[in-house]
Amino acid sequence: MKDKIVIGTWPISGDWGPIDTKSTINILEQAYFKYGFKEFDTAPNYGNGFSEFILGKIFYNQKDVVFNTKVGSQSFGGKSFEIDDIKRSVNESLQRLNCQKINTIYLHNPRSEITNYDKVLNLLSDYKSQKIIRYIGLSCAKNYDYSEILNNVEFDFIQDDINLLSLSPLKKLNKQKIYARSPLASGLLSGRINKNTVFNKSDHRAEWLKGERLISICKRLDVLRNISPQTTIIDLALRFMHHNKEVYKTIYGIKKINHLNNLIRLIKLPPLTNSEIKSIYKAFNNDYGLYDEKHLAY
Repeated sequence: MKDKIVIGTWPISGDWGPIDTKSTINILEQAYFKYGFKEFDTAPNYGNGFSEFILGKIFYNQKDVVFNTKVGSQSFGGKSFEIDDIKRSVNESLQRLNCQKINTIYLHNPRSEITNYDKVLNLLSDYKSQKIIRYIGLSCAKNYDYSEILNNVEFDFIQDDINLLSLSPLKKLNKQKIYARSPLASGLLSGRINKNTVFNKSDHRAEWLKGERLISICKRLDVLRNISPQTTIIDLALRFMHHNKEVYKTIYGIKKINHLNNLIRLIKLPPLTNSEIKSIYKAFNNDYGLYDEKHLAY
């Protein structure tokens, strides 16, 4: 079951608030050397390249470590899927990760930026044939319709937000190999967030998780808590994701040692009951009874 867990490195990038480099190194070292997690998800723009750099610094001589990264979002801002920019992005990622091969390269949340998928995928296929990358994936932008693209393009893996507050992708991405990201919905399902939570200005959530939206999402959390009153919201979320047969692997962002301990604990947790799972889907499909607040959902 440990192989279903991917360590997400966006939270240790600095984009979620201040970080301590020494602590970050300790967390990543424990993830691999103590707990045996071997697959890591990152991107060039996570901390302006910091996440890739720190992974490369720690794991440069560990042959069994697997890196998944992305192209499209550039390390110091901006977005481009132009061929020259993709080439530069791949080369810079290889340098920062201190490796010769990347497991999966994802197109990072493209919307209308890619006008010719064939051209982009031909380039990535060339990298694949040269054994510079192993797989090609699509990291989906939230709430963007990829149905036409997926009907015409075959990716090895699809990455999307999937959690108790975001179940739509499971229907849309049927028969795809899914890497679920944000299983705790940017911390909303951690059990530590309430309607009075205020985020540090350097935390990206401060821009959108506030005011009416935060209050409305907290109402949804109350509905979820009532599904299994004896279960904490974080355990409900983790159990739902980890034992979900429609999900190939799940990316869990880490920032503290306690997050790693939760993952080890997660492996031992039993699946949810069929009744609990049905209740979760029913609540989601009914929008938690908050039809008038649909625009304030996660």
